Amino acid sequence: MEPHDESSTEPSFADSEPEASVAPAPAEDTVPVEPEVAAALLMSVHYSRALSDRVFSGLTPDEIGRLARGFITLKSTPEERLDRIWNRLTLLFTGDWREEDDLVEFIRCVMRKGFRQDPPLTPMQKLALLLLSLSEETATRITTGIMAGMKRASANELTRELAHLLHYQNAQVQERVLGELMAFAAARSTTSTRFMNLVAMEQEVERLVRRDVTSCADVAQRLWLQEGEILATFQEAARLQPRQVIAILEAFVRAGGESAYIPPLQRASIMRACLTQEAAQLLDDALKTDGEALPEPIVSTARKERVLHEFLHRYYLEYMRLVPVVLQ
Repeated sequence: MEPHDESSTEPSFADSEPEASVAPAPAEDTVPVEPEVAAALLMSVHYSRALSDRVFSGLTPDEIGRLARGFITLKSTPEERLDRIWNRLTLLFTGDWREEDDLVEFIRCVMRKGFRQDPPLTPMQKLALLLLSLSEETATRITTGIMAGMKRASANELTRELAHLLHYQNAQVQERVLGELMAFAAARSTTSTRFMNLVAMEQEVERLVRRDVTSCADVAQRLWLQEGEILATFQEAARLQPRQVIAILEAFVRAGGESAYIPPLQRASIMRACLTQEAAQLLDDALKTDGEALPEPIVSTARKERVLHEFLHRYYLEYMRLVPVVLQ
């Protein structure tokens, strides 16, 4: 499997250093949503007089006023944005919509604690999303293997999350979870590979770009710039190496689903920043893209190590045929 990405912090074969927290410019679908608007959307979808009375009985007068304003705001909220809010809400809510007590408590929670459009996922939610990204035949095989080693409570939890997330469609969330899994897999495969130090890696990448920029651009394109590559890699690995994938998914869940993740475009930008101006221009020309179109690189020693290690690891695998590629 290929590596990783970082809003999380990609796994490093060397000791990592703390990352500075940098807030990216908000995209349209990550514009903050007022808690009262999210709560109003929940109540408007599941409205009943009895439900309203139960919710109101648990809110303060100030919160009831906010909820009233939320209903007014809903009227002028574009349909597309409502759909995005609803997707986030259904991912956040892990209870049973049919159980009114759960829904009432969730509405109160949204009102009091706020609403995050990108909620943290539990390890079991991540596992469910990964399984749902596979074809039916492959997913059945992988799921059966995973559940065979689970305790009853864990199997119940996974089944519940599969049911809950079955109709949840969000490509960005799926890509991030896939990236975290790839990061985790790569960390496992390279923990004993000290590779070369950062200075040597920078020199090696510079040498490779100057020697054969076409092959370097090909690797960078498929690693970081080509849509769907990460999903295709996971699907191919699950089809060809189910036992290895089952072992990695089980380890991923045991580890809490945490792994270092640097978004793909950010990785491409970091690699470019490690090159001299002349080599960076060669790479831009080969990729037929303007380097300025990439995001501003968030560079640190740890990040450069991770990105250059990932690039060289993949390059050596594919162009020097050191070991078979699919799940590394």
